[in-house]
Amino acid sequence: MKKSLVMMYLLGLLISWNLYSAVLQGRGQDDSYLQIISQLKTSNPKHYLSRNTPLSKRVPIDKVDYSKVPVVNSYAELMAMFRLIRDTRFLQSKQDLAFERRISWLYPDDGCFARAALAGMKLTDLNYIRPFKIFVFGDLSLQTPYAASGAVSWWYHVSLVVSYMGAIFVLDPALDTEKPVLVDDWYSKMGDSSEMKVAVCNPYSYDPIDNCYIATEASDKEAISDQRMYLEKEWKRIKQLGFEPATLLGATPPWNIY
Repeated sequence: MKKSLVMMYLLGLLISWNLYSAVLQGRGQDDSYLQIISQLKTSNPKHYLSRNTPLSKRVPIDKVDYSKVPVVNSYAELMAMFRLIRDTRFLQSKQDLAFERRISWLYPDDGCFARAALAGMKLTDLNYIRPFKIFVFGDLSLQTPYAASGAVSWWYHVSLVVSYMGAIFVLDPALDTEKPVLVDDWYSKMGDSSEMKVAVCNPYSYDPIDNCYIATEASDKEAISDQRMYLEKEWKRIKQLGFEPATLLGATPPWNIY
């Protein structure tokens, strides 16, 4: 009897954690932001109530503190950082280990947490400053040619943020493949900014329940593992849209064509 109760308890924990992980990774996009928050409270209240997470530290846009965001010294440096994370092919997928891939910017549906972490890692590898993370929460939607319906929706999104000449820029090729965007424009691309909440966190903060202030590099290893799945999804998506994946994901990305 005791063994059965233990097994039922462990099974309940597993189901709860699987639901929690699925919600965190952006799945269940048909649900509203408030429905997602309710699911998080139910599936894992301990993590939901944890202090110092992006989720717990989110505030309205007019209350966001950007004072600790790293500063870049020139626009040339800002553009170099953006092009580096957008263009560099340094990842491998199961499709072809010899075919190096970029970060999965052309699969905007999901995986922003892995994209942002890998972008930060690549910048660090080449001795650039590592940007902070900016998390935005709400009923978010992005118009994009890389989804069959022409749009994707999220309950949160995360990317890289820096400061240049007193202005706040977001480096996010999933939203703009051409250049870094001013933070207010970044918000506007995803919907009504007055309804959004935001947290600005340390460069290593990975997802909404990671620590916003204490930096550890553990998430970098997690990002490499997570990204493999999204590379496969990106390949399938490009093929479903009628394009040749080896072309757009290889030496001729769309921003070099149009």
